[in-house]
Amino acid sequence: MMYNNRCYPVITSPTRFSNNGSTSIDNIFTSCLEEDYQSGVLINYILDHLPVFYMMSCDIAVYDKSKKCTFTQRVIDDSSVSMFVDKLNDVEWNVDNTDANTSYNSFFIVNS
Repeated sequence: MMYNNRCYPVITSPTRFSNNGSTSIDNIFTSCLEEDYQSGVLINYILDHLPVFYMMSCDIAVYDKSKKCTFTQRVIDDSSVSMFVDKLNDVEWNVDNTDANTSYNSFFIVNS
């Protein structure tokens, strides 16, 4: 589906590790594959998911305005964090904490 919409992954390394193996679960897709970009996975020993990043060159002087690229970003400020915490506090959490997949699915359903 992603390829059909000309969206390509920039993260190709595993980002989640467990005793059962590793998976590439944390993705970044783009339809604007510039030649000059860097992406990768940051090593983190605290979480079971590794942080990912994608940086592309934005040289305004040579930017071709005829290429159509859409940039989407998440605004994280005091207001958005407060709204997120309020949404979390409004949820009645009946989650089986022994299964990470069930917990994630419950969280995703509530916050989608």
